Amino acid sequence: MVFMEYNESAITAPHNGFTFDNAPVESEIAALTSTVEEYAKALETGMVDPDENIQVEEWELEDLLELIAAGKMTDGKTVASILAYAVKYRGRGPERK
Repeated sequence: MVFMEYNESAITAPHNGFTFDNAPVESEIAALTSTVEEYAKALETGMVDPDENIQVEEWELEDLLELIAAGKMTDGKTVASILAYAVKYRGRGPERK
């Protein structure tokens, strides 16, 4: 009886029943899944040297700022990091057009 009262007094979470629609990001999910499947096990187990097996692209700061200003780069953490770097080392963020 106590458990029934407890269950009846429960508050339903607002996100209960939410279903994520991955249709708009299917290609991104597929690309990430493929990359994880290709590299994760070897990197996680120490079978390969990350410095030799992870490709890093070098970009000019101005090019990154242009991508942000044009709305082509929208990941919050990436944008925040680039803008913080720009302000610290260049003294300002992207130019508005």
